[in-house]
Amino acid sequence: MCRVLNVSRSGYYRWCEAKQSESAKRRMQLDVLVAKYHALHKQKCGIRRIHKDLLEFEDLRVSFEQVRRSFHRLELTTRGTRKYKAGKPNTVKGKHAENVIAGDFSAKQPNSKWVADTTQIWTTDGWLHLAVVMDLYSRMVVGYAMSLHNNADLVCEATRNAIKSRRPPPGLILHTDRGSTYISLLHQTLLSKHGIQSSMSRLGNCYDNAAMESWNGRFKVEACYGEPIRNARNTRKMIEEHIHYYNHWRRHSANGLQSPHKFEQSAKLNKAV
Repeated sequence: MCRVLNVSRSGYYRWCEAKQSESAKRRMQLDVLVAKYHALHKQKCGIRRIHKDLLEFEDLRVSFEQVRRSFHRLELTTRGTRKYKAGKPNTVKGKHAENVIAGDFSAKQPNSKWVADTTQIWTTDGWLHLAVVMDLYSRMVVGYAMSLHNNADLVCEATRNAIKSRRPPPGLILHTDRGSTYISLLHQTLLSKHGIQSSMSRLGNCYDNAAMESWNGRFKVEACYGEPIRNARNTRKMIEEHIHYYNHWRRHSANGLQSPHKFEQSAKLNKAV
């Protein structure tokens, strides 16, 4: 072999006995940690978020490029988004159709602007409908509800849960699409009772509720796609676990790559100081 490769025997034996270099050891340690956090996040987070995790929780002096190379060596992939396919516009009209937030998804304090929407997940028991309410300040899910029936009771339950957990002051804006459940008398009466101002997207324009649509899309990618179809009971449990993970652990780009819960806690501390 040495003759074929034109290598001296002594050089070959030195190579066999050589110790692993320090840089190779560091690369191996980094690969182990990257694989660990990739598995902890269940393939939901990419290079940026795992890089932040390593800096914060492992106190590593590692660059973004080093983490990127580790991803490449380990052949790791992150769950991707499916291509958006526009559907038919909603034609429901009503007097509560003013777009108050007008595409401004920023909020200067908690409980000043909320967004809400419903989505559905296929189960062995049929479609399970999920209604979610999210605070635009921290992007935390503040209320949700699930049902096998998509009706006004479902969205009212999600809104009531959000009100119960956050106790918002009068003047809060809740932005939704023009779905019949949100425009219903039952839901509008609930908002009026608690001093909440209703805001609705323009007719057939999903971008007017882009923050909530983005949450729905990431939820489907991170929790549903590629997973086995479960029954309704197990799907409910999966959704609860994902929302807890999202609120407390998943880093959000709108919060400087902090989790919604940590962002709110740090904002409270800064305000107190």
